[in-house]
This record gives sequence, structure tokens and C-alpha cells, in this order.
Amino acid sequence: MKFLAVMMIVTLYRNWLGNNPVRDSLPFDGYADWCRGLSLQAHIRYLIAVGLPTVGVFWLASQLQNGWILNIIWLVLALAVLIYAVEMRDNEVVFDQHEDWLDSLLDGGKVSASTSSIVSAIDGSSGDDESDDDGRRAAQSNEVEDQSVMGAMVRQRAFQQSMIYDVFQSLHPVIFWFLVLGPAGTLLYILTTMYEEGVDEDDVEAPLVRQVVFWMELPAARLTTLLFAFVGHFGDAMSRWLEGALDFARDNDEFLADVADAAVPTLTPDSVESVVRIHKDRNPELRVLMERSLYGWVGLAAIVAIAGW
Repeated sequence: MKFLAVMMIVTLYRNWLGNNPVRDSLPFDGYADWCRGLSLQAHIRYLIAVGLPTVGVFWLASQLQNGWILNIIWLVLALAVLIYAVEMRDNEVVFDQHEDWLDSLLDGGKVSASTSSIVSAIDGSSGDDESDDDGRRAAQSNEVEDQSVMGAMVRQRAFQQSMIYDVFQSLHPVIFWFLVLGPAGTLLYILTTMYEEGVDEDDVEAPLVRQVVFWMELPAARLTTLLFAFVGHFGDAMSRWLEGALDFARDNDEFLADVADAAVPTLTPDSVESVVRIHKDRNPELRVLMERSLYGWVGLAAIVAIAGW
């Protein structure tokens, strides 16, 4: 049943566009806000908000184990929880917007024009020696170009890290905890992340909930990046995975982006034009990498089913 549920949710995830109907019908924010307003210790408020629904689903799922009719009801419950947990994302729009930004770097010669204007501003004085002046202008132009390349690369790196982590959060830990603990595991993870979104940075609950999310995502991130190695450039990605798999001080989004970067190798750009050319080709490969990793989770679900877990 777990394998069937994972197959169905992956298919739905890849083909559904629009809002999440189950989450819209059962909003969690109001209940979470009420729990946060209780005059209790932070961990008690968190346990009431997240623990009580999780225990309820765990008890209900445990009662639906014997008999094919009860198994069908369990499957319906599992699908309802999985759909509730999945964040429906239109990744095509995200990639199209970023590609528009890449195109804007070259639109109308803005890069070369801005480089020339910056160089002119830097060189405010005139010298007698024209050759020295030309050499200084060339050095300044190269420096500005290097800064432009670095800025474009920083923006591209930030996009990759944010995109990979958002796609990861939307489904991968959901499947992992479903395979480990069933519907209750999925609900525990998604309610914790939703509870974290409503906690202020300076709230006493923030460190606790943030740590819970980090440790719940950590094993899923390690498995996902291992799948990156198998469906991407295995040698480089596996080396990067072995280097950082036991580094628990790193944020999960950084580790995901680091291994994905090795799984889809790229050339080193030497100009803004090369940044645009390289990453317009590479970003679709990163998208394919994330999509292929989903089939790896389906394979893990099949192994779980064969093992009878």
C-alpha cells in the first residue's frame, strides 16, 4: 500500500497545477496561532499543536491494518495526508522567470554599456601618457567585468540553492517520513514546517522548532543527494556526498545545492555572456535532476514494499 500511495502522489505532484484542495479545506494556521497563544512552555505549545494531530492519525492508521477493506480505507487516509503535505509547485514558471533574468543581462547591450560607464566614472582624471591611460582603462574594464561575472554567478548560485531546497521541501521529506512512519510521519513533518512558518525569529519557540525541522530533513536530504549521484554525474557527486554526509553543522539547503552542483558539472564562465549561455543550458539539467530523483523515491518505496515494512 505504501508503494501504491507513493506512486500516486508522485504522479499527482508532477501533473497537478493549482492550489492544494485538501490544505485549503483544513487550514492549520488558526489552530497553530491558538496554541502559540497558550500560557505554556514553548515545547508544550508545540506538542499540543503538532503532537496531538499526529498521535490521532497514528492511532487511526494503526486500526486500519487488518482486512482488505480496512487497507483501502488506510490508503485513502494515507493519500489524504500526503496530498495535504505536498506543496503544489509550478516549477516551469520559476525557471522561466529566472531565464528571463538571464536574458536581461544581455538585453540591449546593458552589460557592456554599464561596464563602460563605470570605467569612465572610475577614471576621472586625464594623463599625459596615452599608453598608460589606455592600460589603466583596460585594467579597470577587466576589473568591472570580473565583478559583473561574480555578481551574476552569486545570483545564479542563490537561485540554484533556493530552487533545489524548495523542490526538496515540497515532497522529498514528505515521502521519506511516510515510508518510515506512515501517514503520521508525514503529518508530523508538514505540521512542524507549517508551525515554524508562523513563529517569529525572536520567539522562544524558534530555536526548538527550527532544530526539529533540520533533523527531520537531514536524513531525507542525505538520501536525496545520494539519488542525485545515481541519476547525475556519479563520480563527482559521490565524492561531494562522502565529504559532507556526516557534516551535521551544514544547513540542508547548502548540502543539497553542493551535491546537485557536482551532479550536473559545468564550465567556469569568464564573462557575463558565458554565464548566461552556460546556465541557460544547465538550469534545465538541474530541473531534470530533481525530477529523476523522484523516481528514485519510487524505487525506495518499492524496496520498502518488497521488504514488507
